[in-house]
Amino acid sequence: MQKEIDAQVQITQTFGQQVSKAIGDYASKKQEEANALRTQAATTEDVDRRQQLLQQATDLDSLWGETGSGRLLAHVVAGGLTGGVGGAAGSAAGTLSAPYIADQLAKAGVNDALAKTLTAVLSTTAGGLVGGTTGASTAYNEVTNNYLSHQEANRYEALQLKKLRSQCDAACESEPSWPPATVSRAAPDSKYR
Repeated sequence: MQKEIDAQVQITQTFGQQVSKAIGDYASKKQEEANALRTQAATTEDVDRRQQLLQQATDLDSLWGETGSGRLLAHVVAGGLTGGVGGAAGSAAGTLSAPYIADQLAKAGVNDALAKTLTAVLSTTAGGLVGGTTGASTAYNEVTNNYLSHQEANRYEALQLKKLRSQCDAACESEPSWPPATVSRAAPDSKYR
């Protein structure tokens, strides 16, 4: 029975990670398209066409930017699928809080590596506050797949799994509870890249 529960937990975690990554990748692609439209608008002499291109870029930003409605909805649906109402609430809180937290830390002059780590930790905490443990988990999926490199996220997940299964030795236990976010997967023009 425990093996079946462990397998279901693993399947749900893997699905949550993959869907969060896919959403982040898609949103980044849409942000690249918005940037290309702005570049095209800058070189277009026709005023009406320039306005059309800029409006298309703005529309993409409002859907897939850092707090875009499409991005938010996609993460809420993914959170709901992996964690019910708590998961949906946690994903929403993580998605919406990350840009605000990062901006506030930047304004306070917090250095880049520390700001990325604090943004990830605080966004995950926000998810936990509104969605409990499940909310923290879904917010974590959103944050790690948009802030941490794949290698860092995989290493951290393996470490957490060892800790949860009580399979850590002294070296494992001495690892930090959250790895530094040295590589960002945020959109190229992101404020918290």
